Amino acid sequence: MFCNNENGGEVVVDVDVETESVKLEGQETNLREDSGDGVVWFSVLSDEKDDKKIGLGSVVVERMKWEEERFGWLNEAGERSNIKRSERFEGGSSHWKSYRCYVLIESFELTRMDGSLVFTYEFRHVDKLKSKWD
Repeated sequence: MFCNNENGGEVVVDVDVETESVKLEGQETNLREDSGDGVVWFSVLSDEKDDKKIGLGSVVVERMKWEEERFGWLNEAGERSNIKRSERFEGGSSHWKSYRCYVLIESFELTRMDGSLVFTYEFRHVDKLKSKWD
């Protein structure tokens, strides 16, 4: 999140964040399907001819989530979470140009033998924030 100095010395952040996202060859997936046979399918539907799919064992997907939860990732609200915070600039005046708020993102990546990226599963830790005043 990025903000310019328009309100003096205070910044209010109120934003919805996806707690997890999956990308297939760099494109955000828009379909996740548990087939019931132990495979979770992720796909990108850009058009009928260019349908990209990848299937991962549900055990692998659950293990990734377990690893993240073990180190504090919160997924209580489902796929989206809300970040609300208010911060005041403590630099003695209101002379700041910008405010940035960063959220910790951890990811698992699957690559081909040639090193090209196939699959990325990102987990956003909405409780682990860092802010910076410029």
